[in-house]
Amino acid sequence: MSREWFKVQNVATDPTVAEIHIIDFIGGWDDDWIARNFGYEMGVTAKAFVEALAQLPDAVKAIHLHINSPGGDVQGGINIANALREQQASKGRTVETFIDGIAASIASVIAMAGSKVHIGDNALMMVHNPWSWAIGNAGEMRKVADILDAMRGQIVATYRWHSDKPAEDLIALMDAETWLDADAAIEAGLATDKVEGLQAAASIDARAALALKVPEQYKARVQSFLKAEAEPAPKPEPMAALDVVRACKAADCSDLAEELIASGATAEQVTAKVESTKAARAEARARATEITAICAASKRPEMAATMIASGLDVAGVKAHLANVRAAVDEARGHLDTSIDPDHGNPASIRASWKAAFARTSKRSGVATATKH
Repeated sequence: MSREWFKVQNVATDPTVAEIHIIDFIGGWDDDWIARNFGYEMGVTAKAFVEALAQLPDAVKAIHLHINSPGGDVQGGINIANALREQQASKGRTVETFIDGIAASIASVIAMAGSKVHIGDNALMMVHNPWSWAIGNAGEMRKVADILDAMRGQIVATYRWHSDKPAEDLIALMDAETWLDADAAIEAGLATDKVEGLQAAASIDARAALALKVPEQYKARVQSFLKAEAEPAPKPEPMAALDVVRACKAADCSDLAEELIASGATAEQVTAKVESTKAARAEARARATEITAICAASKRPEMAATMIASGLDVAGVKAHLANVRAAVDEARGHLDTSIDPDHGNPASIRASWKAAFARTSKRSGVATATKH
């Protein structure tokens, strides 16, 4: 399903300030490839984020990055943090980060990219060691462990953009998978100040936060940062079979009852079907009555059934009967009145009329059954 994973917008009152909101998990290069080739939303990928930074107009002099994210790919997050820091070095832009809700895992590392790291008074930060999985022999497992240690070093180095704590102290926090409220984050040097009443611009998709191990004392707070799942609409109850039969009988549509009962139609659906069928049949009866009267008035009552079955509207029927009368007149006008061996031969007359009617039927598009 598509979801809003990050957005960039200029502050309405100040076009020199761009606000960026990270409101989902941080995707890696593989997530980016899947998103671009298959159309799935795969979180805030570094490539997409850097592309969005490149599209900022030159008028932008400050970036306010708002974070409400459960984390994600380590290298994707490091790339985003470095790209934001580079904005300050190469573009001269001021970057400030705001932890509106949760800055967990690698999202806490991205927060370090701001010259100031603001944290909401009810916001949370979570730091822990990178993790992965591996398949193979002992040597391959050791290689993965070495890679994870190197990634931990990257994270610690990024935390120390702000924190003056020794590396071993930061590693101890990560080893313990530590959740920090605003005061604790400031004390650890991972945030510069606390903002009262800072509201998250958007909620995290609940699916993106399933992997978080939230301490009991913070569960309610974390839940408040998640997008509430919509309550499924109650399934409408089918109309009772006896009531369906009665409704169909009252509308003279009893033949509909079996199908409506089998389909589990609701009272609203039964009413709509019965009313539409009743109206259609009444219209068909009125049309048939009018066409029968028109054919009788045209002295062609035998054509009524054909005209009714033809699907022509009343105007079309009148036009066709007019053509029939013209054909009859034409046939009569071409009757041979000379005295010859075929004079008065009914077969000759029938052939003449038959040819005239054939021409008429072609003009009107209706196969006409006539008797002679």
